[in-house]
Amino acid sequence: MRDFPPDDAAYGWDGAFRGNRLNPAVFVWVIEAELNTGEVILIKGDVTLL
Repeated sequence: MRDFPPDDAAYGWDGAFRGNRLNPAVFVWVIEAELNTGEVILIKGDVTLL
Protein backbone atom coordinates (compact mmCIF):
# COMPACT_ATOMS: atom_id res chain seq x y z
CA MET A 1 0.00 0.00 0.00
CA ARG A 2 1.30 3.46 -0.84
CA ASP A 3 0.42 7.07 -0.09
CA PHE A 4 -1.84 6.52 2.90
CA PRO A 5 -2.26 8.90 5.84
CA PRO A 6 -0.15 7.54 8.73
CA ASP A 7 -2.59 8.76 11.39
CA ASP A 8 -5.75 7.20 9.87
CA ALA A 9 -6.81 4.13 11.89
CA ALA A 10 -8.70 2.76 8.85
CA TYR A 11 -5.30 1.97 7.28
CA GLY A 12 -3.54 0.43 10.27
CA TRP A 13 -3.69 -2.04 13.09
CA ASP A 14 -5.93 -1.18 16.02
CA GLY A 15 -3.51 -2.55 18.66
CA ALA A 16 -5.72 -5.52 19.52
CA PHE A 17 -4.94 -9.25 19.50
CA ARG A 18 -7.81 -11.74 19.66
CA GLY A 19 -10.16 -8.93 20.59
CA ASN A 20 -8.06 -7.59 23.47
CA ARG A 21 -6.08 -4.34 23.45
CA LEU A 22 -2.39 -4.91 24.09
CA ASN A 23 -0.47 -3.02 26.77
CA PRO A 24 1.77 -0.15 25.66
CA ALA A 25 5.22 -1.50 24.79
CA VAL A 26 8.13 -1.25 22.38
CA PHE A 27 8.87 -4.26 20.17
CA VAL A 28 12.23 -4.57 18.41
CA TRP A 29 12.57 -6.49 15.14
CA VAL A 30 15.61 -7.66 13.14
CA ILE A 31 15.72 -9.16 9.65
CA GLU A 32 18.82 -10.77 8.19
CA ALA A 33 18.28 -11.42 4.49
CA GLU A 34 20.45 -12.96 1.82
CA LEU A 35 20.00 -11.33 -1.58
CA ASN A 36 20.21 -13.08 -4.98
CA THR A 37 23.76 -11.72 -5.26
CA GLY A 38 24.80 -13.56 -2.09
CA GLU A 39 25.09 -10.32 -0.12
CA VAL A 40 23.66 -10.52 3.40
CA ILE A 41 21.89 -7.42 4.69
CA LEU A 42 20.62 -6.57 8.16
CA ILE A 43 17.49 -4.46 8.61
CA LYS A 44 16.23 -3.51 12.06
CA GLY A 45 13.74 -1.22 13.72
CA ASP A 46 11.06 -1.00 16.35
CA VAL A 47 7.31 -0.68 16.74
CA THR A 48 5.79 1.26 19.63
CA LEU A 49 2.28 0.52 20.93
CA LEU A 50 0.71 3.48 22.72
